[in-house]
Amino acid sequence: MGNYMDLKVIYWGASRISSKILSGLIKKNVKIVGVITYTDKPKGRGKQLKQMPVKAIGLENGLNVIEIDEINASVLEKINSLNPDLGIIMGFGILPKSLYEFPKLGTINLHPSLLPELRGAAPIKWALIRGLKKTGLTTFFLIDKIDAGNIILQEEFEITPDMDAGGLTEKVIEKGIQIIINSMDLIVSGDYKLKTQDDSRATKARKLKKEDYILDWNLKAEEIQNRVRAFSPEPGAVTHFRGELVKVFKTDLNTELPETKPGEIVEVSNKKGISVSTADGVIDIKKIQPAGKKIMDVQSYINGYHVKTGEFFK
Repeated sequence: MGNYMDLKVIYWGASRISSKILSGLIKKNVKIVGVITYTDKPKGRGKQLKQMPVKAIGLENGLNVIEIDEINASVLEKINSLNPDLGIIMGFGILPKSLYEFPKLGTINLHPSLLPELRGAAPIKWALIRGLKKTGLTTFFLIDKIDAGNIILQEEFEITPDMDAGGLTEKVIEKGIQIIINSMDLIVSGDYKLKTQDDSRATKARKLKKEDYILDWNLKAEEIQNRVRAFSPEPGAVTHFRGELVKVFKTDLNTELPETKPGEIVEVSNKKGISVSTADGVIDIKKIQPAGKKIMDVQSYINGYHVKTGEFFK
């Protein structure tokens, strides 16, 4: 029968999380015959070309890296010459049918949710925004509808209250590598049954917009806390203090103080931090970043900016 190491694989990806998955698969001796990613993009003020994290891992490991701007005849020709058995995709755009059906066994996608929950571009962040207590991973075969293909394997795990997007991403990487390996072994064996997704249970995890990162102090304390978790370690939840933009990276729920007006600072202390009122309680800001400065612990911010009770975050 053989195992996953017998398969010739092409890997599609671009993002940091995708590069970590690729790195893990290389360490597990997956036979990757080609890595397909986007061409280098200009980034930052200097518009210097920045390579995709997946490209960096591919080159470091001496793999055949194919950079693309668009799907065209020359891309198809390059993939054709690799003669792949299976495609794996993680953190890449939408593939046309001609490409995901090209490998002999099709193309599988790793998605960081328990599909059909959280279909879309940002499942990790939306799991936290929605305050889910559990999420998971799904491998499925690509079809022409986003995140809707037949499921090969799923694994559920807990989202602990102290977990932010950074912690949840690390969990996805650690478990994601193994679920792909297990899925490949099943595909090689042929001894598995696909599970159809129930579209009526589907929820969306759309791409986030700039306004999604702005904290609304009229929300409940737990909802604000969940948003801070979802946007940490990057890009940070946005609010304003004394007319200046600041980002919040860590908060705790405060069960001791009564709320006042949303956004009002009700207590300032070295122990608790900056305690801010919400619609139904108080949260303590623990890590904050003033505009143009580094992230700092809240005590440094209190001392540097002489924060007082009665002031407002808006």
